[in-house]
Amino acid sequence: LDSLGRPWVVLGEPKRLAVLEDDSQWRSFDVGMYPHSLAIGNAGKIWFNGHFTHDPELIGSVDRTTGKVVTHEVPAHPTLGKGPGGPIPYEIRAGPDGRIWGSELLGNRIFAFTPGTGKFEMFSLPAPHSGPRRFDVDPKGIVWVPAYAANSLLRFDPATRQFTEIPLPIRDAVPYVVRAQPSTGALWIGTSAADALLRYDPATERFEVYHLPRRGALIRHLALSLRGEEVWAAYGAVPGIAARVARLRRR
Repeated sequence: LDSLGRPWVVLGEPKRLAVLEDDSQWRSFDVGMYPHSLAIGNAGKIWFNGHFTHDPELIGSVDRTTGKVVTHEVPAHPTLGKGPGGPIPYEIRAGPDGRIWGSELLGNRIFAFTPGTGKFEMFSLPAPHSGPRRFDVDPKGIVWVPAYAANSLLRFDPATRQFTEIPLPIRDAVPYVVRAQPSTGALWIGTSAADALLRYDPATERFEVYHLPRRGALIRHLALSLRGEEVWAAYGAVPGIAARVARLRRR
């Protein structure tokens, strides 16, 4: 949701972003690439990444007023910048200072882009082949990364440029998505192999585990309520298991 409360969505194969401008009218924008994720930035900009771009790897923005699309080349990955596959851009988020953050699933990196200067900063994850997927940036600017293949939560402090690895309480949980709760500072983690949601409190360094009611909860997306702690989780489409939406209310 943008600052006006309007929902934005990515339309992958049509290579477009779309916004619901009122209760019935959609407006879409041709971004020229398969967008995988979007982020609501400052100054009326909606940011996206090119999921299959790698030579060059691209992120871009749409001006929601004019519809103008601007792209930026991410510094080439040292080994995956050329040839098939590539680093696979995955998540994109906006930090409280206006920087735009991105992750590379196979590239094993996160990066920060400063729109005002056009400068990128690249940060390799501490463990190889960690597979960073859907990370988040909390209100203090700390980046929280689900290390999918490493089964851990990573805390990255842009001020010190240091990662801290936090092991998960469930073996082989395979964390897919992290979302920061602005009102409490807690982190919610969706797993893809544990049928569970995890809550981590950075202040106490304690986890809570919430088991989901049905099997096959490959959680690809989480959405948090701005009031209280209400979490919505989308079960992934697993062959033979129905896609579902689950809601959890923490008391």
